[in-house]
Amino acid sequence: MDTDRTNSTDLATLDQVVRNKITDTVAASKAANTLRAYQSDMRQVCRYLADTGNTDLVRQTNGQWHLIKPMPAALIAAYLVERSEAGTALTSLQRHVASISKWHQVVAANQPGAANPCKTQLVRDTLAGLRKQNQRQPDKAKPLTPGQVSAMVHALDFYTLAGLRDRAIILVGWCAALRRSELANLKWSQIRFVPEGMQITVMQAKTNADGLGQVIGVPYQDNAALCPVRAMVEWAKRTVADLTSDRSVFVRITHHDHHTHLALSGQAVGNIVNACAKRVGLDGYTGHSLRSGLATAAILAGQPEHQVMTTTRHRSQAVFRGYVHQAELFTKAASRGLLS
Repeated sequence: MDTDRTNSTDLATLDQVVRNKITDTVAASKAANTLRAYQSDMRQVCRYLADTGNTDLVRQTNGQWHLIKPMPAALIAAYLVERSEAGTALTSLQRHVASISKWHQVVAANQPGAANPCKTQLVRDTLAGLRKQNQRQPDKAKPLTPGQVSAMVHALDFYTLAGLRDRAIILVGWCAALRRSELANLKWSQIRFVPEGMQITVMQAKTNADGLGQVIGVPYQDNAALCPVRAMVEWAKRTVADLTSDRSVFVRITHHDHHTHLALSGQAVGNIVNACAKRVGLDGYTGHSLRSGLATAAILAGQPEHQVMTTTRHRSQAVFRGYVHQAELFTKAASRGLLS
């Protein structure tokens, strides 16, 4: 049985008001950053269609192009090949296909029997061919070591709001193994200060899509200058009056070092980490370097894998083992010490 088609047909028989409510509810099940990714993907697809003269498939509203008609499979294949040649990563193209497919699933809900071109053999074979052409080791974020984190923090100006914010981002992001999107989405209501340190409830983790949240413990560090809890307390004193509010924790600072209530984006968090690293002569570090740095340092310190996974919130041990492998490349190399 074609489950997707059966579900789409059932939805199409409902009253439009009910269908709209269902659509809104389904949208709410997606993490905000996932929805932003879908929207970004579709903007790129629509710009491609407009630029290639396929204006019958798109419409421009308020300066943005929107898809209004189903895309032929051949056009999707052409888009994938063109974007691949332009340097778009395969993982991004796979997500673009998923976004295009999602758009056509919505169309099918209103037009029972409408085909999804992403399911055709042509699109599948095009993706398979691109995978073979782009076979290479995936780029992994370089992990930030404790010494590098220390250097980055000590290079900041703590007399400025930007310096206090960036210190908190680096130390909390590293000690809690947070993704850049998790740092960007963090609200004060998700943080609780306790005698042992700080509890952070992460609501939008990729491995926790049900929205219930995962609690991470962040203890005090003996070195006050590198303590994430003290950094957050100091940042809170300078920015908020109510720690139970739903205001964003990490916000934009003006050029005149004035506080705003505008949340940083995940990209902005990554840019801050990269800029702080470059300030101390470190190149090639990203927002994910905080998360990978904590995992790597904990493994090298001899902490049990299950204990590290409690903080990193990895559900897949196979994925987590990637950090372990990177950390042990030299410590467990077969040639270690043999020629000494």
